Amino acid sequence: MSSSESRSKSKNILDNNGVGQDDGAHTYTGTKPAVDALETFVDEYVDDQMVISSRSIANAVDTEIRVQEIGKTLAAHLDGRVGEDFLADVDVSKWSDTQPIKWSFKRVAGEVDRRRSRVLQCPALVREISAATGATGARYRTVEEDGTRWERAKMTVGWMRDVIEAVCETIEYVPAAVVEDDELTRRDWIDKLTQAGTTKVLRRTTGIDDPGADTSWNKSTLRSLHDLLVAERDPSEVCDV
Repeated sequence: MSSSESRSKSKNILDNNGVGQDDGAHTYTGTKPAVDALETFVDEYVDDQMVISSRSIANAVDTEIRVQEIGKTLAAHLDGRVGEDFLADVDVSKWSDTQPIKWSFKRVAGEVDRRRSRVLQCPALVREISAATGATGARYRTVEEDGTRWERAKMTVGWMRDVIEAVCETIEYVPAAVVEDDELTRRDWIDKLTQAGTTKVLRRTTGIDDPGADTSWNKSTLRSLHDLLVAERDPSEVCDV
């Protein structure tokens, strides 16, 4: 499909979803969750060229996002509405009009990060961190939607505490409270941490500081932990920037 045809089809997607009309002040420029998801997808998966549906993109990045947002944001991108820096390293075009609509991504610039932590999805990251540290308590479930199945991982507070113990051992961190109390062990101190507390320890000891980590360790957090605990990288090298 030519670029002019792609732009024409993208306008149809926007119009059909009620977002293509210019009200004189605003035009649809995509949503931040969709922009973030698409940039993550391109960074992790597009080595050369790939044809894929919006739903498969959403599943690949393992994030909570409406599939429609992916398609509308890509359509807005083809219409020149998202911004010059968005997906600058790939050429994007609409591959087919049949349902499900598919998109073509072709890398034209940029380097692909080939660290193992960058190609694994959350369940695999959790499993490999668990195997390397002995952390227990993580739970897994299979989700199915519109005929597509994928796996999700839930990290319990107990699992997080086990990982924190492995982090402390790796970087030889001893909390001040343990130093000051001869009867308090590091594990006893860790077992008193809340979920938010585990995140504070990560920030203080390793610099791992991801948005939203107070309520849920996200994929970026897991990648950094995988780099530190499984790949045994130096703490200064593990944080996503």
